Amino acid sequence: LVQNLRKSSGLEISDRIVLGVTGPDAVGKVLSDFEPYVKQETLAVELHHSDIPGPDGNAAHKLDGEAINITLARHA
Repeated sequence: LVQNLRKSSGLEISDRIVLGVTGPDAVGKVLSDFEPYVKQETLAVELHHSDIPGPDGNAAHKLDGEAINITLARHA
């Protein structure tokens, strides 16, 4: 989902990003448990458990029937 959002937002595959993900508590737990892996795989410099202000991309999705929102921005 993040890689598709990067592409649709016009970011280059090598761009470092700030990533925000909101959703149910289970999503936050998984992100916390696997934060280094998620950051490495998405080239995220920062990972927030909230929407980020002024995103380059924003997408709502359903994950196992639960609503999540992903925001990302190119890291300065």
